[in-house]
Amino acid sequence: KLHPSKSQFQSQSKRDQDFEEGLNRLRKEYATAPMEDDRLSVSSLKSTDSTRTTDSVRDREDYLKQSERLFILQPFTVGALKNMRNYEGQTPAGDRKTDVLARAVQLVKTKTEIVDFILAACPYK
Repeated sequence: KLHPSKSQFQSQSKRDQDFEEGLNRLRKEYATAPMEDDRLSVSSLKSTDSTRTTDSVRDREDYLKQSERLFILQPFTVGALKNMRNYEGQTPAGDRKTDVLARAVQLVKTKTEIVDFILAACPYK
C-alpha cells in the first residue's frame, strides 16, 4: 500500500481550508444583503431575440429549462447576482431583484454555464 506523504496531506487540507474560507467569505458578504420578497414567476420572463434559446442549445444534454434556471438562481441576493458573469462577459443588470433575476435567467442556458456563472461571483479566487 502506498501511503501519501505528509506534504500531500498538508496541501490537501490547505486546499480544503482555502475553499472553506472562500465559501465563508462568500456567505458573509451576501448574508449582509437584505433578503427580498419579490418572487419572480416563470410566466413573467420574456425572451428577446438576443436571449432566445436556439434549438442547438435546447438539444444539449445539460440544457436547463427556464424554470430550472430560475429555481437555481432565485436564492441569491441582488449583490451576488450582479457579480455573476456568463462566458460572454455579460452580467445581469437592473435595480430590483426581479429585473436582475430575469436577466440572469436569460444569460445562461446549461448546467455548465450556470455553474461558471455563479462561480464568477466568488470573491475568493
